[in-house]
Amino acid sequence: MTYTAYAGALRYAGQPEKSIAVYERGIEQIPDDREFHNYIAYLYVLVDNREKAVEMADRIVELAPEEANSYDTRGDIYAFHGDLDKAIENYRKAVEIEFYFNNSIGKLTSMHIYKGEYAEAEKMINRIAEEPDVRFKSAARTGLAYIPLYQGKLNKALAMLDEGIAWDRKHGVDDHNLLAKHNVKFFVYFERGQSEPAWKEAEVLKEYMPRLHQEDPFSYRTAYILLYAQQGDFAKVDSLLQVIEDGLGPREPNIESGYHRMIGAVELLKGNWRSAIEHLQLGLYENSVPLFESRYLLGLASIQMGRYEQAVEVLEPALERYDEHMMQFPLWAVKARYHLAKAYDRLGRSQEALDRYEEFLNIWKDADEGIGEVEDARERVAVLRARS
Repeated sequence: MTYTAYAGALRYAGQPEKSIAVYERGIEQIPDDREFHNYIAYLYVLVDNREKAVEMADRIVELAPEEANSYDTRGDIYAFHGDLDKAIENYRKAVEIEFYFNNSIGKLTSMHIYKGEYAEAEKMINRIAEEPDVRFKSAARTGLAYIPLYQGKLNKALAMLDEGIAWDRKHGVDDHNLLAKHNVKFFVYFERGQSEPAWKEAEVLKEYMPRLHQEDPFSYRTAYILLYAQQGDFAKVDSLLQVIEDGLGPREPNIESGYHRMIGAVELLKGNWRSAIEHLQLGLYENSVPLFESRYLLGLASIQMGRYEQAVEVLEPALERYDEHMMQFPLWAVKARYHLAKAYDRLGRSQEALDRYEEFLNIWKDADEGIGEVEDARERVAVLRARS
C-alpha cells in the first residue's frame, strides 16, 4: 500500500495523528513531494497545529509557485484558522492562475461575504455569469441569492431564487443547479417555520433527488423527516427513518456520521436535548473534519440543556473556521453568533455577550422585519449597555 493510500485510510478512520506520522515518513524519503505536503497541511489543521499547517502550505508554494493548487491550499489553511485577509490573498492568486481551479472562485466569494465585502462577492459571481454555458449562469444566480441570505434579507433572497428558477426552466436547466435553488428555498421556509411552502419545495426535492443523487441514502427523505418532526408527527418520522436504516447497508464512517446528524436534528426538534447531543457528537465529523452544521446544532442543544460552557466550546471554534461548507448554511453562519452571545449572556460574561450580539446585529442590520433573534438581540444589547 502506498503512503497516500495508507495515510488516507487512517484519516478516513478518524486517526489524523497516525495519518500525519505516515506522511512525515514519506516526506523524509521524498522531501519535494507536493502531494505529501498538501495532504499533511490539512491534517495539521485537524490536530490544531496552525504553525505546522502554515509551514507545509508555504512549502507547497515554494515547490510549485506557478500552480493554482499551491495557493488554493494555503488559502484553505488560512481560512480554516480564521485569517480572512490572507485567505482572500491566496484564493485570488489561485484564481488569477486558473479561474475555475477546485472552486477557488467559490471560496474567494465566500470569504468576501464573511468579511461583509458584498460588492466584491457580487463581482466574483457576475464573472461566472459571463460564461456562455447556461449551467454557469444558473449557478451564478443561485450564488447571488446567498448574499442577501447572509444579510438576513430572506424575502429578497427568495425572490431572487424564484427568478432563477424561472430562468432555469426557460433555458432548459434541469439539473443540480435547479435543484440547488429549491433546496435553499426549502431551508429558508423550514427555518421560518412556514410549513406550506416548505412542503412544496420538499415535493420538488422528491422529484429531482432520486435522479440527480442516486447514491444518496438519505435523499429527499431528510426534508420530509425534518418537516414531520417540526410538525410533531413523529410516527411518520420513525417510519421514514426505518426506511433509510433498512437501505443503508454497510455503515461506512461518513454514512454513519450523516445518520447520527439527522437523528440529532430530529431529537432537537422533539425537545430531547440529551439524546440530540449524543447523536450530534457522533455526527460531528466527516473525513475527520468537524462540520459546521453539527457544531451549530450541538450548540443549540447544549444551550437548551443549560450547558452553556459546552455551547461556547462548540460554537467558538465553529465560527473561527471559515470554509465554503459553512456558506451552505448562510442563516446558521450568522445566527451562530446570536446563540454564542446567548451562552455568554447566561454565563454572566457580559462583555463577550455584548460583542457577539453586536456582531450579529451588524451583519443583520438590514434584515427582514419580525426575525425573533434580531429583536431579542436588540433588547439584550440595550440591557447590557445600560449595565456597563
